[in-house]
Amino acid sequence: GPPRLAAAPFDASGEQGVLSLRFDDGALVTRDAVREWMPLHSRMMQTWYELVRTRSDVARQNFRLRGLIRTAGTLQAARDPLELERTLVADCLTVVGAEWAVLVRWDERVESGTVRAATVGAMELGVVVSEFVVSAGSVAGEVCIGGQPSVLADARHIVDEGDGVFGSGRALGAVGSLLAVPLVRGRQE
Repeated sequence: GPPRLAAAPFDASGEQGVLSLRFDDGALVTRDAVREWMPLHSRMMQTWYELVRTRSDVARQNFRLRGLIRTAGTLQAARDPLELERTLVADCLTVVGAEWAVLVRWDERVESGTVRAATVGAMELGVVVSEFVVSAGSVAGEVCIGGQPSVLADARHIVDEGDGVFGSGRALGAVGSLLAVPLVRGRQE
């Protein structure tokens, strides 16, 4: 009789899987026909899957690129430093896909910084603009001093040991991954 179920290997972006098809009782297809076209169908579906995934990746990158272009335009047009700082942290969410962002102004003379702007997500973690002090031994402080970005895929241990992100001494909420990037304005800041 006709096949009830057919399966073929399916390799999607390096991850192995199975493409399976179930046939109704009245199917007019033979087992030999299924054996012949099922591997071809699986390869075609793999190609389709890769195209959809690539389209999604391109759309995500275009979204972020538009955010970068908007930010660049804002940077050029901004005259008010406070508005510029707020725009920078807000645009970070779009450009890098973050949940929260903070802008720290570092003072080399006292080797500490102050949070100048923060998104709502950062404020929900307990970051208070203009009152939140960033210490030299924290991740943010080390990035400000060294001038090199820091990428932590898993920053939970830093928060579990106290606020190692900012060194504020205040307990922060949950932090997953962390990206800290130095921004240099002129030669002084």
